[in-house]
Amino acid sequence: DCIPLFQTDVVCVCGPENPCANTIKEIQELLCETLVLRPEGYPAYYGLNACLQRYNCSIFHFHSLLEINSFAASKVLLHQNQGVGFFYRCLVQQDIKTNYLSEIHISTPTSFNSAYTYYIIKKHNAILSEEQLLFFQFCKSQFENFYVSVDGSHRPSIESPIV
Repeated sequence: DCIPLFQTDVVCVCGPENPCANTIKEIQELLCETLVLRPEGYPAYYGLNACLQRYNCSIFHFHSLLEINSFAASKVLLHQNQGVGFFYRCLVQQDIKTNYLSEIHISTPTSFNSAYTYYIIKKHNAILSEEQLLFFQFCKSQFENFYVSVDGSHRPSIESPIV
């Protein structure tokens, strides 16, 4: 069984001095940029490529690729205007808020702004102990403030049936 824990979406970001910063672009307009991303083998690598395929392109259509293992190093490179990246909003929302990174709004947001849900997985028909329920509620409360949508509002809480 899966219990929903947390939702976030994917945003395109760059450095605040990048000409694309705080603009609305189509995916095709970003293909001349260097794409900063996690290396092959990471779920984000495959997820981004699958998302781009909906627009008849792939990560290989970008001018160049910069695959980096370190998320922190990726953010530094983006801040230094070395390209663009697609990341979960929850990971970069503080950087956007402080203007360390800037969002590039994708004009066709259905694929990039759709919510991704993370789950806690438990055995089918398993009853969670009181301690497990308390831990789950604690985790969920910590994540509730993590998501802030593009307009600054909070996403409604995820209803989770706990059995």
